[in-house]
Amino acid sequence: MKGNKFLVILLLIFANNLCAQDCWKIISTGADHTLAIKRDGTLWAWGKNFSGQLGNGNLTSQEVKRIYELRSAQKYKSKEYKDLNERFFHTNITSDIPVQIGGDTDWIKVQAGGDQSFAIKKDGTLWGWGDNYYGQLGDGTINNVNVPLQIGSEKWTDVASGARHTIAIREDGTLWAWGDNSFGQLGDGSTTSSLQPVQISTEKWREVAANTWYSAAISQEGFLLIWGDVHRRPIMYASSFYKLVAVNLLYASLIDSKNKNPIKKMSSKKDWVKIVAGNYHLLALDSQGHLWGTGDNDEKQLGINIKGKINDIELIDGTRKWSDIGSNKLTSYALDADLRLWGWGKVSGLYTGENMLFKDKMSLIIPDIKWKNLSYRHGKDVEGNYFSFEDYSYKKFPDCSNVPDN
Repeated sequence: MKGNKFLVILLLIFANNLCAQDCWKIISTGADHTLAIKRDGTLWAWGKNFSGQLGNGNLTSQEVKRIYELRSAQKYKSKEYKDLNERFFHTNITSDIPVQIGGDTDWIKVQAGGDQSFAIKKDGTLWGWGDNYYGQLGDGTINNVNVPLQIGSEKWTDVASGARHTIAIREDGTLWAWGDNSFGQLGDGSTTSSLQPVQISTEKWREVAANTWYSAAISQEGFLLIWGDVHRRPIMYASSFYKLVAVNLLYASLIDSKNKNPIKKMSSKKDWVKIVAGNYHLLALDSQGHLWGTGDNDEKQLGINIKGKINDIELIDGTRKWSDIGSNKLTSYALDADLRLWGWGKVSGLYTGENMLFKDKMSLIIPDIKWKNLSYRHGKDVEGNYFSFEDYSYKKFPDCSNVPDN
């Protein structure tokens, strides 16, 4: 009898530890902040908050709008402005520990962009907050918002956000985009920015990705499209810019805007299963587990022996069956069939078994951990722990079991 009690206690301890490790359901990492959904459906955030991207402000969207109206009228000395402004900046404080955003328990998806954030609820409504200088929130204004604001009344299934723009898929599968369009990243055949969602395709789509100045999407048929400027570097390094000019999204041509010469047509492959966007490169995984990439390769983040810009989808590795892919700013990651993590590209501080930094070739890193899946700047191990891939280290995300529930 005592033995049975002891066994029950051990099982309870194991279950509690497992729940503690796996209490984050979804995590998304942006430029300097992180969003997460707990298994109870509540929404949390931590990191930098200069633009209100943590979403824990105590001002309504109407009050934020009023701040901008008072600024435009230069009424800085008015009591109304001083009170609202103090409340605005008091809540826009960086937090190293998770802070809860509101009290709703029906969140199902999050996306941390540059300095802006998005989340989708069970009913399909899309909510945004944070930086909105280029209209990347899609609410028709350029006012920052420090609490979740519903974007329209439509229902959405996926969303991705770059530095200044956003791309999303509606419930009917159509593709929409908004925000900055300086490099054609909205994909509507122009370089005209938009403060509200504009439809860019009537085709049906299932996955989107975005970073910096470009966008990518996989159609429901399995086609892959990339548009905007994948190769964009600081202006001192930039030699050419690439924009989408033909809006036949299955066979779109990207052209060099300087010479007006077609440089690329999308691959006719239609078995793409996942894409992940680095700052200036994109990785793609096909149904065979083969690894592909395109974009900038100055830091060997594509893992191929070609220096500079890659203007087509290139096979990175077709000898092994890869199970997942991830990226950092200028770094790439992949999981092999044994759930081991490999990395290559810009030195990120992750160490190999020999305590060496990787760069020019694929290297096995953090060999003592088995991984379950990867994303942008973070990964999840088989025990349910999330780790962030920092510039000079990797570290475990905050344990949400220590975060108080509602």
